[in-house]
Amino acid sequence: MDERFPRSLAFCRNALRENLTALGRMHGAQGRCHDLMREVDNLISTLTVDEIFEQGLHEFLIDVMARNAAIADAIAEDYRFLA
Repeated sequence: MDERFPRSLAFCRNALRENLTALGRMHGAQGRCHDLMREVDNLISTLTVDEIFEQGLHEFLIDVMARNAAIADAIAEDYRFLA
């Protein structure tokens, strides 16, 4: 969860957010992928490390990966015809 470490979820989430912002700016539109990113941000920013371990690290990571896949699918759909 440390934004300083390149392999942390927080670091990767920030990079994805910056890229989505750039996509939205370049194409003059935001789509579902931006909404999904905000949902992930809201979820993760409210969790503590203790809460993550309480729900189970494995379960948390599976959920994050599923959400990332949904964001990836939404990016492909949102910007499919704009390239």
